[in-house]
Amino acid sequence: MNVGDLLRPLRLDATPPEGRLVTRGLTSLLGLVAQGLIRLGITVAVGRLAGAADLGVVAAGMATAQFLILLWPTTCGQAASRFLARSRGAQDRAALLAVADHLRRRLLLAAALLALASVPISLARGLDPFGAACVAVFLWGVAGQQFTRGVHYGSGAIARVVVLDVAFSLLGLLALVVVLEAGVRGPALLLPPALAYVALSVACWPWSPRRRADRALRRELDSFVFFGSLGTLASAGLVQLSVLVADRLGAVAVGHYAAAVNLAMPLTLISGALSLVLYPTMSLAVGRGDTQAVRRQLDVGVRGLLLTIVPVLTLAAVVAPEIVALAYGPGFDDSAQVLPILLAAILFAMLAVPCVNALTSRDSRGIVEMAVASLAGLVLAGLVWVGSGAAGGIVAVATGYAAGAGLIGCYAIGRAWWVWRIRWTALALAAALGTAVAVALVVLLAPAPLALRLGACALFTLAWAVLRRHDVRLVAHRLRAGSRG
Repeated sequence: MNVGDLLRPLRLDATPPEGRLVTRGLTSLLGLVAQGLIRLGITVAVGRLAGAADLGVVAAGMATAQFLILLWPTTCGQAASRFLARSRGAQDRAALLAVADHLRRRLLLAAALLALASVPISLARGLDPFGAACVAVFLWGVAGQQFTRGVHYGSGAIARVVVLDVAFSLLGLLALVVVLEAGVRGPALLLPPALAYVALSVACWPWSPRRRADRALRRELDSFVFFGSLGTLASAGLVQLSVLVADRLGAVAVGHYAAAVNLAMPLTLISGALSLVLYPTMSLAVGRGDTQAVRRQLDVGVRGLLLTIVPVLTLAAVVAPEIVALAYGPGFDDSAQVLPILLAAILFAMLAVPCVNALTSRDSRGIVEMAVASLAGLVLAGLVWVGSGAAGGIVAVATGYAAGAGLIGCYAIGRAWWVWRIRWTALALAAALGTAVAVALVVLLAPAPLALRLGACALFTLAWAVLRRHDVRLVAHRLRAGSRG
C-alpha cells in the first residue's frame, strides 16, 4: 500500500477484497497488537509520570466514554462489518451504498447524543465542566474509531485502516507524554488521544455516494444494532462498568484496578483480531449460503484460540507481580493481586469470540440470544458487587467481572456447540484440565522464586502442546490452506 492509498478517501464501491483469510488475520493482529500496546502505553505513561490517583481519574473518564459508546456506536461498527461484507458477498452495490449511508447517519446522531449525555454523568462523578467536556470529546473520538474500523473491515480495506489507526494513535500517545512532562494533570490528559481519534475518524470516514436504504433494510440494520448493543453493553461493557464500580472506592483504588485491567486487556487482541476478520468472512459465507464454511471457521477459531491462550494466560497469571512492577513501578501491589482474576475472565471471553461471531452472523435470533445471555452475566456481576460491598475492595470488583464474563462465555460456547454439532467433547475436557492446572500453578507457586515459576510455566506449555498436538496439526493445515470460508 502506497501513501496515495492512505490519503485517498475510502470508496466502498471501488474497494477490492484483500488477500486470504490468513493474510487478513495477520494484518489485523499486527494492527491490534500495536493499538493495544499504545493504549497500554497511555496508562503506563499516566501511572508513572502522574501517579495512581491521576491514572484513576483518566481511567474512569475513559471507562465512562467507552461504556456509553456501547449503547450504539460500537455495534454500529460491527453492523458495518457484517452488512457491508454481506452485500459484497451478494455482489449488491446498491445495498452496499445504502448500508453505509444509513449506518453513518445513525452513528453521527448517536455519538452526538451520547457525548451530550456524558456531561451530566461526568459532573455527577465529581468532574468540573472542563473535565466533563474532555470526556465528551474522548467519547466522540472513540465512537468514530470503532465505526470506521468496522467500515473498513466490512469493505475489505483492512491494511488501510490498520496503518492509519496505528499512526494516529501513536501521535496521540506522543502528545500525551509531552503534556505530562509539561505538568498537565487530571481529565485534560484525555484530550491528546481524543483528538487523535477524531482526526483518525475524519481520515477513515466512508465518503461513498448517498443512497437511502429501503424500509426493510433500515429495520434490519436498526434491529441488529439495537439488540447487539444490549448484548455488547452487558458483555464488553462489563469491564468498563467494573472500572466505574471501582471508582466508588476512591481514585487510588480505581487507579490500581485500572492498572490491572489495562495489563490484562491487551491479551484479548488475539481474539479481537480473529473476530475482526472472522465476522465479515462469516457474513460473506452467509451471504452466499455456505454454512459449512462458517462451521469450519468456528471450529478452527476456537481450537486455535484454546491452543494459544491457555499457556499465555497461565504465564501472565503466574508472573503477575513482575509484570505489574515492570509496567508501573512500585506502589501497585494491589494490581498484582487482581490481575490473575481478570485473566480468568479473559479466558472465557476470548474462547467465546468465534462462537459469538458465528451465532450473530447466522441470523437475527443469534443477536437476541446473546443479548439475553449478556444481560444475565451483567446481573450476576451486579449481584456479586452488591453482595460484597465496599469491604471486598477491588478483589470483589474483579471477581464480579469474572463471574459475569464466565457466564456469558459459557453460554456462547455451549450454544455454538449445540447449533453446529462440532466434536468438542475432548476439547472441553482438555480446557477444563488446563485451567485447573493453571490455577494450581498460580496458587502453589505464589511464594516461589521467579526462575522456578518460569520453569514450571515452560513445562506446562510443553505438556499442553503435546496434549493438543492434534489441534496443532489441524490449525497449521488450515493456515497453510489459507482457509477462506
